[in-house]
Amino acid sequence: MPPGASHLYAEREEVFRDIQGIKDRPYAQLLSEVVRGFRKDLLDAERFVGSGMVDPERFRELVEEIPVSEYSRYPALSPAAVLAAVGDFLSGIE
Repeated sequence: MPPGASHLYAEREEVFRDIQGIKDRPYAQLLSEVVRGFRKDLLDAERFVGSGMVDPERFRELVEEIPVSEYSRYPALSPAAVLAAVGDFLSGIE
């Protein structure tokens, strides 16, 4: 795992698109940024929200709706860890 990465680091963004079932591109990108957890990614994620491109509560809802079965192909990603990362991010911008 690269220095500064969150414990949810994955090298390929498509992993996040595969697991999430979020088809709306801005929300999918936001999840990818938040879960990667690099400082630059989190700053980009804050810009997504600040620009009004995504609604924080809708983002939370979409992430909570990801079926647990979607995570099974990616054992490094756990639903609890993803939800925690999203919760931490959202609480930091509110």
